[in-house]
Amino acid sequence: MRIKPIEPEKYYHEARINEGDRLVFRIESETVWFVDVVEHDDIGKYGKKLSGLF
Repeated sequence: MRIKPIEPEKYYHEARINEGDRLVFRIESETVWFVDVVEHDDIGKYGKKLSGLF
């Protein structure tokens, strides 16, 4: 599984599940918070911290 931070703020990370889907997650302390599963084309909305989440 390829894991990398989502630019520009690098607040969220993405992990490639298959050719198109991405698992969006956040690491805080020793906890992994799974946020969403999105298509590759929709990953841009997680480039910055979303208000109301964590």
